[in-house]
Amino acid sequence: MDQCPSATPSAGPHSSMLGGLLDQLHSLRDRPTVVDPYTGWITATQLAGWIRDGARGLVSRGLLPEDTVGVLAPPGSERLVGKLAILTAGGIALPMELRTDPELLVRALLETDTRMMLAGTGTGGSALALAERSRVRQVIAFESDVPGTTALSDVLLCAPHPGEYDPDHVLFDNGIRIHPTVVSSSPSSEAMPPRTSSWLYRNPELTELVNHIDRTLRITGEDVVAVSTAVPEPERTALSVLALRRGARVLLASTTSGDDLEKFQHRDRATVRDLARVS
Repeated sequence: MDQCPSATPSAGPHSSMLGGLLDQLHSLRDRPTVVDPYTGWITATQLAGWIRDGARGLVSRGLLPEDTVGVLAPPGSERLVGKLAILTAGGIALPMELRTDPELLVRALLETDTRMMLAGTGTGGSALALAERSRVRQVIAFESDVPGTTALSDVLLCAPHPGEYDPDHVLFDNGIRIHPTVVSSSPSSEAMPPRTSSWLYRNPELTELVNHIDRTLRITGEDVVAVSTAVPEPERTALSVLALRRGARVLLASTTSGDDLEKFQHRDRATVRDLARVS
């Protein structure tokens, strides 16, 4: 991974959920940090590089602050890296479920005016099919051999001057956008009325989620934190970020089956059990 110069910190109205994350990951060096059912352990240095260089690469491909980028990937390391790279670049991440009716995915892409998508391993063809029926003009794939897509390995490059968006200070109204037609989880607030259109979890709300989970779990660097699809997308992201900031290891489980999850957690010695919901 090429080494890129660090961005110059700039003033902003409030801190980001990602504040200090890249510095923390760099300090952990080669410590195994993230694992899922599809890959081996990813080290902290690798994760930081993918997030940082991915963000700069997205900007070099035309991503502007507050642009929405679709993320079509299984709930594993690729999905997490995609979301965090988009947020680091100042964009809005639109997580999409693989099992959702394609008609609903197209509707979500059109309603959010999404022009770029990240496609996880095995989803490049599906992402291209969705792009043809929406306004998406670029599909960036984690795989390098999907015709019609741009390989992420070609995007993981240092852009000369990517705008230097500083994730430690929020300058734009970005975050994670949830569309009711493409995710199975509901908003974290029980009092929130039913939605027929998408809603945006902005950085202040995501930061509060991180703080709330921190007060609830008291995660330390000795923990292995299990995160499964039973946790709604915003909480799943916040829990993962908190664990990484605390130096814990993150176990990304793709199953909601209790027995399978227990075996997965036991194998990797998870000391913080899966959260069905953060309330």
